[in-house]
Amino acid sequence: MRTKDFKRAEIVCKALANKRRIVILDLLREREYMSVGEIAKSLKLSLESTSRHLSILYKAELLDREQKSLLVRYFLNTERTQLLKYTQQLLAYLAK
Repeated sequence: MRTKDFKRAEIVCKALANKRRIVILDLLREREYMSVGEIAKSLKLSLESTSRHLSILYKAELLDREQKSLLVRYFLNTERTQLLKYTQQLLAYLAK
């Protein structure tokens, strides 16, 4: 692995090192997309805190987003499907 690859792996691991961010990924796996407000309501978090978590997941390229006017909708980054599948398998293993 090159240094760039290690840095990328570090960003993804840090993004996954928070239970709320894992819950966000699970919510978006169940639903096609969600707004910041919908996610905040589901997690019972403030919009600011939810936005911070979403930003971290977005920077790790685990999420993608679409903005229409003031509404921002988040959804799983389908280009990272293999990584998301691995993450789900890892979480299922840890839940045992």
